[in-house]
Amino acid sequence: MENVINSNEALLQTIATNTANINVNVGDVEINVADMEALQTTTNSLLSTIDGVLDVNVGQLTAIDNVLDNSLVKLGEIDTAIDTIDTVLDASLVKHTNNETLITAMSAKLPASLGQKANANSISTCRSSTAGAYDLSARTTIATASTNTKLLCDSEGHLQVDIVSAPAIADVSGLSTHAKQDTIIGHIDGLETLVGATNTLLTTLDGVQDNALTKLGEIETTNNANQVLITASNALLTTIDADTNDIKGLLTGIDADTNALKIDLAAIEVLITQTNANQGTLDTTTQGVADAVETMDAVLDNCLIKQTNIETLITASNSKLGEIETTNNANQVLLGTIDSDTDAIKTAVQIIDDAIHAEDTAHSSGDKGIPCLFVRQDSHSDLAANGDYMCPTINADGEIRVTSGSGSTTMSVDTLMDNVEIAANGTTNSSVFTKPKDVNNFAILASSASGSGGFTLRKSISVDGSTYIEVPMNQNGDSARNVHITESLAQFKFYRYSITNVELGAVNHTIKVCY
Repeated sequence: MENVINSNEALLQTIATNTANINVNVGDVEINVADMEALQTTTNSLLSTIDGVLDVNVGQLTAIDNVLDNSLVKLGEIDTAIDTIDTVLDASLVKHTNNETLITAMSAKLPASLGQKANANSISTCRSSTAGAYDLSARTTIATASTNTKLLCDSEGHLQVDIVSAPAIADVSGLSTHAKQDTIIGHIDGLETLVGATNTLLTTLDGVQDNALTKLGEIETTNNANQVLITASNALLTTIDADTNDIKGLLTGIDADTNALKIDLAAIEVLITQTNANQGTLDTTTQGVADAVETMDAVLDNCLIKQTNIETLITASNSKLGEIETTNNANQVLLGTIDSDTDAIKTAVQIIDDAIHAEDTAHSSGDKGIPCLFVRQDSHSDLAANGDYMCPTINADGEIRVTSGSGSTTMSVDTLMDNVEIAANGTTNSSVFTKPKDVNNFAILASSASGSGGFTLRKSISVDGSTYIEVPMNQNGDSARNVHITESLAQFKFYRYSITNVELGAVNHTIKVCY
């Protein structure tokens, strides 16, 4: 048995060694795979960067294309404007040529110089000297050139004209000078029209040139922006080229690592073949071990049974402990409820204790007590059988029903005026007596505390307690200083009495009602 165990240990050692070698190679493979994954991650990152850069380049090239399109549109507009300017300049050149022709014709018709003229001229401008001012002269004889004199005007420049005699020729329209002046005026009018048209064309030309300058400025700005975009694009293309070279280098390293991985996989296959060869020997040895393990398994089965029994006992114990814990928790809740109820009972007992007062205890504000409940019965009837508890009853006016021992109604006495001092000849009203609903008869007793009974008693009645009407009565006090009257079948609800003191001094008076 020991030899078998030693043999098994040797085989196990060989298996362990081979497994270690396999683990080493597998570790190398894992390292290479990890390197490949890292390279792949780097490659993906670089490809994502390149894709982003290309997207940016596409956007920039699109922007450049849009700018160039706008530039072409602007150049077309400038070309159209230049054609318009050229047309305007051609028309202006024609107008200038016409102006020059007219000016030439006018120059031919005007004298070559100023000064005294020949016989054909009748009015001339001359200078008295080279430094003097120009003077305006006229002939005294039309046909004689030497007969001329200066024209006279006043201080305000008004020409002085004296009619000496009727001229021999009244109509000068046939003179050559008159015809030339009309021709000159017509040419001058045409020249002014041409000058106005020329000025208008020059203004239009100036506006067109301003627009052209504006468009050229916009083209220059757009071109500068295009140059900036082109420079940025060239820089990005340089970066892309460098990144592409880096990717090529990484792909070369990945290829080399892949070849090394293939070699490692071949070595792993050799080791697996060796392991399979040793597996048969291991199976034989393992059979012996399996037999021993089977014996141990039987022992362990017995142990498992014991363990199961122990676990069952523990489970039952845990269940009981859970029930105990549940009961304890319920008891804790119940104790809390009992404690709360006890506090409520203490509070209620304290309230009852506060409401109970000892006999002859003096009243104070805020004393607590238990109200006495009465039952209202507009018509009296028995509420309980003989020997039962019951509540007292009141009538519709809230008055307690009481009877004497013989069954007759107990008399009530109210004080309407309690020893009130009334000055001599003064009158004072009593408080109001509100007759109970079930009272038909009552008596009034008025008295004075001193004197000879010198007072007068009067009565006022009311149905609403606000408006009172005095009824004739005028009862005077007797020698005993008392007045007694009886009201039978009283039909009003509110009664008020007044006393007038006829003594010489102030006397106290009292009024009571009995019903």
